[in-house]
Amino acid sequence: MLLPKVVFLTALGLVIAAPLLGIVLPPWWAWENQPIENAQAAVLLGPLHTIFLYQKSANQPKAILLAAIPLWILLVSRDLSFGAVFLDPTSVGTNGPR
Repeated sequence: MLLPKVVFLTALGLVIAAPLLGIVLPPWWAWENQPIENAQAAVLLGPLHTIFLYQKSANQPKAILLAAIPLWILLVSRDLSFGAVFLDPTSVGTNGPR
């Protein structure tokens, strides 16, 4: 199947590229609610879409797959601190917002 190979090669490419990007990218990219954290949320939302599509076509019990969808939404919410990252920071230091 092609999908596991694509996923593996993408993951391998990210593992190789991450240290190099850490040297090149400015520090503010890693702050709260900036591009890296938003990319993490997008990566978590990818399997949610996959689970939804798989449950429509699989011969598996639908209840298990449908139970995974709210769990995945909870994981994304937790990654975004349940929306607290969208509040204004109390202060901004040299290491980012506090």
